[in-house]
Amino acid sequence: MAELSSLKIQNFRNIEGVNLKIKSPFVCFYGENAQGKTNILESIYLMANVRSFRSGGIGDWIRHDEKSSHVSAVVKDEFGPYNLSYSLTKNDRKYLIDDNRIKSIKDVISRLRIISYSPSSYELVLGDDGERRRFLDRVVYSIDPSHLDDLVVYNKALKNRNAAIKQKSDYGIWNNILAKHGSRIVRKRIEAVSMMQSYLDETYLKFFNDGSSVNVAYCPTGGIEELEILEKLIKNSRADEDQRSTTSGPHRDRIEIQLDGVEAKKVVSTGQAKLIAFIFKISKLRFIRSYSKKKPIFLYDDVSAFLDEKRLLQLIEIIKKEQVQIISTAVDNSLFKSLFSDSVQFITVREGRVFNDS
Repeated sequence: MAELSSLKIQNFRNIEGVNLKIKSPFVCFYGENAQGKTNILESIYLMANVRSFRSGGIGDWIRHDEKSSHVSAVVKDEFGPYNLSYSLTKNDRKYLIDDNRIKSIKDVISRLRIISYSPSSYELVLGDDGERRRFLDRVVYSIDPSHLDDLVVYNKALKNRNAAIKQKSDYGIWNNILAKHGSRIVRKRIEAVSMMQSYLDETYLKFFNDGSSVNVAYCPTGGIEELEILEKLIKNSRADEDQRSTTSGPHRDRIEIQLDGVEAKKVVSTGQAKLIAFIFKISKLRFIRSYSKKKPIFLYDDVSAFLDEKRLLQLIEIIKKEQVQIISTAVDNSLFKSLFSDSVQFITVREGRVFNDS
């Protein structure tokens, strides 16, 4: 089981200094809004992810008027206890394992999996296809880190091709690279959708027992095989010149979440979208747990604002079965205390400072 046994944070957003011993697989940071609870989860999330689950970048993560930020944790997993840390400056992010610098973020991703659910996660259902592509890519490279290499090469070639289109220079020199790596990306995405569907079905049934169903449809814009993608790039040359960008390929592929065969974003409320997005996150957790044989850490922001008692118990049942650590936030801890006070470590957050209740 991957779990954090200690956490240190210095100058991350509004957090001046945190030094915690984590004593339970279920941790709840609670307190009023705008005190720093979500900032703590974000600092943990960035230990194993390229991007945050919130807006902003390195400059936003460093506390105001400070030059750097530092986050570290003792991680216990199949590698044994080790110290994982990262340091931020305005222009750099440096990762270390036991004081040895890690050259590639892929090495962090392949070691530690961290999944988050936050109030904005409903954008997975109601947002644009880019949100769903990013979600699916995280699923893929959590079980196959080489997918990140393909994304990096593809996106670099795409950027160069788009620049060449705008400059009216020879942009076709990038077609073969886009087709080669694009085909790998699309095939891995489609395979992940197929493999993950059974986990979606099972998890959905735990929260909805009304005969409805949810599924994912992947719609490639340039084809699947390398030759298909290459031919589409050539065929779309005039459209690309008119649009001044590459109009087909995995960066434009549609990913449709469907409820009973209908595109969900057209028929669900925001509340339903939140629950469906939550089910996708839990399904991702179970999928990664099964296929990578690694147990992710699950971050859940603002629990009490979303789950009622029944669904909270369903969540905990799943988490216990999967044997993963859950680190959550809440404005009010009374629901947690009434349901499982003996198994939760409660930590108060106030004005960027933490106070361990026990």
